[in-house]
Amino acid sequence: MSATIEIPERSGTAFRLAEGQTLTVIDPRGRQVADLLAFNAADVDEVISSGRTLDYAETIYLTT
Repeated sequence: MSATIEIPERSGTAFRLAEGQTLTVIDPRGRQVADLLAFNAADVDEVISSGRTLDYAETIYLTT
């Protein structure tokens, strides 16, 4: 199943992805910054935050 969800500027949304699904973030106007906060539904202590990753690791590229 493929769906496009448009998120208004200065707002957010939440949804679940099933294992194997892919999330693609596109800025059709080329002017917005997107922050991503993702949790493992089975263990909410497993989390990724694009903003915090950049703040703490000084890079957005993830490693193990």
